[in-house]
Amino acid sequence: VICSCAKLSYGDAQALIEHGTVTGVTVAAPHTLDNVCESVRVMSKLAVQLRARREEKGALRLDQPKLSFTLNTDTGLPDGWKLHEHRLSNKMIEEFMLLANMAVARKIFTTFPKVAILRRHPDPKMDMLDKIVEQLAFLGVQIDGLTSLQLARSIDKIKETGDPETLACVTSLLSKPMELARYFCTGMYEQYHHYALNVPLYTHFTSPIRRYPDILVHRLLDMAVRGQEADWDSLEVEKAAQHCNDKRLAAKKVGEASAELFLAVFIAECGPLPQAGVITGVMDHALDVLILQMGVVKRVYVDRCGVTRHTFRRTAGVSQLSLIWEDGAKMTLRMMTKVMLTLSKGDRDFEFIAVIDKP
Repeated sequence: VICSCAKLSYGDAQALIEHGTVTGVTVAAPHTLDNVCESVRVMSKLAVQLRARREEKGALRLDQPKLSFTLNTDTGLPDGWKLHEHRLSNKMIEEFMLLANMAVARKIFTTFPKVAILRRHPDPKMDMLDKIVEQLAFLGVQIDGLTSLQLARSIDKIKETGDPETLACVTSLLSKPMELARYFCTGMYEQYHHYALNVPLYTHFTSPIRRYPDILVHRLLDMAVRGQEADWDSLEVEKAAQHCNDKRLAAKKVGEASAELFLAVFIAECGPLPQAGVITGVMDHALDVLILQMGVVKRVYVDRCGVTRHTFRRTAGVSQLSLIWEDGAKMTLRMMTKVMLTLSKGDRDFEFIAVIDKP
């Protein structure tokens, strides 16, 4: 049983880490705010070391920006947006959650090797990943290998160059061949490895109020620490795990669609908006563009850009598209080319379009 002496939000913890003080927090006696501050700062320093150790062992993180919106109090419509900021307080909690999840995974697997619910992350689609690495090499970006450790080291090198556009583009591209992590029953599989974390055993334990697999894991852990037997059937556990995978994927898709819908409404209310982007994919009549400040990939169709003609060709496996306007202006676009876009309301409600600006 944990007897908390204070309740802190992420913002409160961040203030303690950065400034050593926070307002509006009540601390139960005999503890003081100074005690709480010291504890939070020690935990933050430990988290930095834990994170460094994980990264040394090959943990891979492909950060995908997440949009959030502010709503107009009168209309309820979005009137502003920002990207979610991953601060020190978030990273601190994340590290100790990972530790807890891995510790629980080891406990329930060693106690119940046939019915433990773990979370595995399969290796990426290697053919697709290999092609992306080849294309990036042709464009001057070196990715040294396909393991999680090698990918993480290569991304670190890009970070050191201080080129955020290249980093955002490479991160988006490397995310494409990645598989989704999945819940599974250990009695039904032989491969348990988690590719991104690069650990042999992992599960979800820390969020039972919002994830059903965590509840199953809590039940197993309860039986494990009490020395009880788990009379569960491996097939039934696997069915439950697959059902959770299906619902999690559906929730992910709905969340992404919701963010795009809110963005479309915002653009309809406040647009047109000029935005910088970088090309992540080239087709014969369209381009995929990563909108840098929003972290959103949007397909841009050539016939909407006002060009008189366009040509498509492939060189050394890299596609490129040339756009020619009536006044002779020309752009040749390929993966990692930076462009300026105009975002505006689409033809239908809750949709927006992106057009590449003429140079």
